[in-house]
Amino acid sequence: MRSNFYIQDFFQAVPSDYFHGKEGIFIVDTFDPISYKLVKNHLCQNIVFHHKNFDEVTKDWIESEFQNLGFFNQNDHFFIHQADRIKIDLLRLIVQLQITGRVIVLSFDGSLDLIKKLEKDSQLTSLIIDPPRFWETQKLLEFCFQHFRLSLTHEAKEWMMNFIPADFFSYYNSCAILDLNFQHEKKIERLDVETVLKKEKFDQFELAQLFCRKKMKDFTARLLEVETSFEHYRSLFNFMQSHLIKVKDPSYLKSKPKLSQYDKDIQQFHQVWRQDELLKWIEFFNNLEILAKKKDTSLHQKVQHLHAKLINP
Repeated sequence: MRSNFYIQDFFQAVPSDYFHGKEGIFIVDTFDPISYKLVKNHLCQNIVFHHKNFDEVTKDWIESEFQNLGFFNQNDHFFIHQADRIKIDLLRLIVQLQITGRVIVLSFDGSLDLIKKLEKDSQLTSLIIDPPRFWETQKLLEFCFQHFRLSLTHEAKEWMMNFIPADFFSYYNSCAILDLNFQHEKKIERLDVETVLKKEKFDQFELAQLFCRKKMKDFTARLLEVETSFEHYRSLFNFMQSHLIKVKDPSYLKSKPKLSQYDKDIQQFHQVWRQDELLKWIEFFNNLEILAKKKDTSLHQKVQHLHAKLINP
């Protein structure tokens, strides 16, 4: 039997005494180191496990522990870490064991294909923690606030949504920093957040607005104030090209029954930009995207040079 959960739902759906009174083979599959840590700690609260790493699992150990039962070891529960790295023949041997009166947990790391293979050979109970859906990042961030018992103002939450990468690892670590610095604060303000956290993600629409309104100094200043990855740079420069192509040729809007504010801005920007200017900047952002794909450190130098040129023309 397989049960799937998202991390923000798992702890309400699965109690910490989940293994109480249970027996047999269980698989726990998580999607990153943070989710693994939280899920493991939750499930191990009310049961004493003997912990084994994958490289400690051998045929001899399986035989002595489960097939040739001794007087002292027949009730021990085991939690096996990185079990997806165990050789497949040994895994099949484990999942086919007839376990009574105790629990074996095989901890996997995003190995759904392997789990499907094992499920064909045996009756397993699998608890699968799925990666967050990209449209539920706000729920993910709220889960991290609740986990650390943090209370933030609306403005502080908005800042984190805008400038912290939308993944569980980044949200969790950012909240850990807030907890370390403001654990006694009743309400964490935006200024508090800005004081201890770095901007790691671009607000793409804000940057596009600044650029198309020809506020170039503000645009490059925003680029320089964010400490982020090459992948986030690549995503931004790809977005800027797409945005400027729409500004260059907004004819696609004719087929839309109703225009959004973004669409109306595209129409407005089309009136203030020359075609040759847009072509030049589209090529410029394309070159920056190529540098980001290559993880070329000269990317930062080019942005700094452009900013310096705008400040001192």
